[in-house]
Amino acid sequence: MNQNMTNASTEDLTTFDNENMNGWVKGPNGSYFTFKNEGDNNYFTGPEDLQNLHGVVLTKQISGFISGEQYKIALQARKNDDRTTHYPNINFSGNGTDLFPYQKIENRDWQIYSGIFTADKESIAFVFKSTTTIDNGAVLGTSNIDIDNIRIGKLYQHLTGFENGLNDWVLGPATATGGVQIADEGGNKCLNFPTQAGNNAGVILTRQFNGLYPQQKYRFSMKVRRTNSAPAVPVLSLAVDGQGITAQTAFPSQTWTELAGEFMSPGFNATLDVISHVSEGIGNDYRIDDLRLEEIS
Repeated sequence: MNQNMTNASTEDLTTFDNENMNGWVKGPNGSYFTFKNEGDNNYFTGPEDLQNLHGVVLTKQISGFISGEQYKIALQARKNDDRTTHYPNINFSGNGTDLFPYQKIENRDWQIYSGIFTADKESIAFVFKSTTTIDNGAVLGTSNIDIDNIRIGKLYQHLTGFENGLNDWVLGPATATGGVQIADEGGNKCLNFPTQAGNNAGVILTRQFNGLYPQQKYRFSMKVRRTNSAPAVPVLSLAVDGQGITAQTAFPSQTWTELAGEFMSPGFNATLDVISHVSEGIGNDYRIDDLRLEEIS
């Protein structure tokens, strides 16, 4: 129903791997930060001794934005010390305007801190600041935080409408009986599954997606319609990395119906599957269109 499209979210992603700053420059507070690693993962960490650091940690000028369009800024952060009952706070600004208010870092586990902003210029000067709790003018707490995976870009959107082929989707083992092909319905392209004799249950479509963001929520959806009224009704579901994100859903109607589920990305990559739960080759005929993967803001 629609043209194939992918709008990658990670237009600018800094993972700090191999101690690579990716163009970020340390500010006065950043001079106290160093690199650490957990296994293969590098991250940027605040001083080990208890310090009250207020002000600029990192700065970076990034170009290529479209004025008036929305973007997302996000990072992973965690508190790295429990020697105080007070908490560090973090903030991002762009061209002098706060992109999200100061957010308190309370958890020792990695958490996502993010904000949506509208670009006001083609080039934006980003500033990352840390501060600590201020109570009646008194500074409380420390700047003992870890940060990782700073990402700035548009929300991730992918669409396969089969107008130009499978768009890197791969037919799964349950299509081995044959007959699957792109069909034309009055100018609209879709994928036709005229099931044959044999076992038609299992993965029918699969695709590896890269450029996702850890701990971020995504929505995976598609449109389905049955193509005849022969006895076996198609039953389909969606899965991510082998885990179902929808119920096994019957599609008795010959009108287009959406199937959708949400999931939290475990990392930068994920494998998405479309699964059939009916093995019969008599009936069980259907078409699929508009496979979408969308980041939820």
